[in-house]
Amino acid sequence: MAPLSIHALRLAILHLVVGLSAGALLLANKGPTILPLAGLGSTELLRIHHHTLLFGWTVQLVMGVAYWILPTFGARTERGSERAMLVALIALNLGVVLAVAGLRLEGWGLQAIAALSFGVHAWPRVKAFGESG
Repeated sequence: MAPLSIHALRLAILHLVVGLSAGALLLANKGPTILPLAGLGSTELLRIHHHTLLFGWTVQLVMGVAYWILPTFGARTERGSERAMLVALIALNLGVVLAVAGLRLEGWGLQAIAALSFGVHAWPRVKAFGESG
């Protein structure tokens, strides 16, 4: 498996753990409040839960697997632009962190940059059925 795919999948699992932990804290505080949560309210926990699971886990998992599994055509073995994939991973993770921290517009902007960068990487690897590259 490609090293960038391994890093993406490991980061995705980290986001999964954080997102599920935030969800578990939300559920634990539904009844009698047993955790003081150090100033985190349910709104902040819900934001952490949503962003880390949707973008940090799901989107990053898809990007990591796609980087690994999209075809290379002909005798080529390269997976496309490593730089574009690296920019996508960094922008996505920074975007999730900023969105979780409350800087939503900046976070969403970085997530959009991540999507565009991943598109730049993946576009040459996608061909119509039966077409050779």
